Amino acid sequence: MLKVIRENNRYPHHVVITRLIVPDNPFEETDTDDDDLFGDEETEQTEDVASDEEQTEDVRYEFPSDAEEITHDVTVVLYDGRGRTFTDTTTTGDTHMDMNRRKCSIPVRFDEWTHEVLDGDRIAVKVGDVIYSGEVKDIEPDNDRTLIYWERPRVTD
Repeated sequence: MLKVIRENNRYPHHVVITRLIVPDNPFEETDTDDDDLFGDEETEQTEDVASDEEQTEDVRYEFPSDAEEITHDVTVVLYDGRGRTFTDTTTTGDTHMDMNRRKCSIPVRFDEWTHEVLDGDRIAVKVGDVIYSGEVKDIEPDNDRTLIYWERPRVTD
């Protein structure tokens, strides 16, 4: 009899969980010398204004300290590693948008997280060559792993 060895990796997917941290008051002006608050007068612009993509910083595993003032959007990576994602329940939604409810098992004990994963954090899971992304809805401990409940939007034009 021919023996076939099959590798069944318990955590075959790649999972990235991120959080977007925005300034306390993104509309606050840092330069108060300008008397024209509403932009009625034309002024000469000497600096190039950076696009939104250039203003977002990618910080890996480091939160800005409380003393550090955040002046632009910062994306913090909470987890970047292996995991297993699967469908929790059927797809639900109305006539414009369906939401696919999913679970993600991550081999990290609940008490080993440096920063708590919260509702609203973003999750992206790579399954083969396909990347699924969505929003974290809930998190719970389970033996030597953490279960994350998340929703994936599906547009149904």
